[in-house]
Amino acid sequence: MPSPWLFALKMIPWASLLSNGPAMAKAADALLSGTKARKAHAVAAADEIRGLSERVAALESHDRADAELGKQMSDQIDALTKATDVLAARQRWLAIAATALCLGLLAVVLGRL
Repeated sequence: MPSPWLFALKMIPWASLLSNGPAMAKAADALLSGTKARKAHAVAAADEIRGLSERVAALESHDRADAELGKQMSDQIDALTKATDVLAARQRWLAIAATALCLGLLAVVLGRL
């Protein structure tokens, strides 16, 4: 009783395999290089996505810094506005005091005449 392996080996068309061997090797090389190219493309795409996510993170960081700067500027403008209001009130009081002083001096001068 012949072995099933021997039967299988006899059924393989060895002449056809040997004559088409170079073509099969080229096809295998093309398949392998295509796989490498796809893998390289996938790696490049992953690198590009990583680069884009880093750029987005940097832009978000800059946006937060700009917002903080805007808040600081707003706070400074608010402080300047309050200081200007205080100075305007002091100027009004100074004008009133100067007017009162001038009227007092005029009264003293007129009183001595």
